[in-house]
Amino acid sequence: MQLLSFRPEIELPVTLILVAPVVVVSFLFYMLRWAGRRSTEVRAGKWPIVEARVNSSYELDENQTILSTEFWLQSHGEEEDTQRDYIPSWQPAIQYSYRVAGEIYAGTYFLPQTYTDGYLASEAGKFWIGKTINVRYNPARPGQSLFLVKDGAPGRSRVSRLGSDKPYVTQISLN
Repeated sequence: MQLLSFRPEIELPVTLILVAPVVVVSFLFYMLRWAGRRSTEVRAGKWPIVEARVNSSYELDENQTILSTEFWLQSHGEEEDTQRDYIPSWQPAIQYSYRVAGEIYAGTYFLPQTYTDGYLASEAGKFWIGKTINVRYNPARPGQSLFLVKDGAPGRSRVSRLGSDKPYVTQISLN
């Protein structure tokens, strides 16, 4: 490991100097997203309610983000011969559609719990498929909607640690 020395008694790994700002910026980005989501939830309490149908679900591996300790242990500084267990963190999401003034819109709700087993996360999302839920939509922008606890959500929607809340599509079939 290359070390950078400012004074003879202080030695810092170069990786720490390069990585620390990235971690701080990523954390601030997450906190801004979290505060924005909570602010929108408060405003959404006054929005109109509409029935929505849950059409699908997916899971995100939260360990693929720079804010994950698993990410850093896997790719930055963990010795290859060190034995440790990988602890996955799967976040399930449901996707729903609703109609406002004859137009169809879609939204996503992240279930509040994460899972260490991808199968369990998948099952948690699949449980909701086909169900009718009540969502609130922004009358000024009908494409913006939220599934709130007071309308039947199982908890506050989780704010993903990932920069994107969309699944990675690796293969698609139109059969």
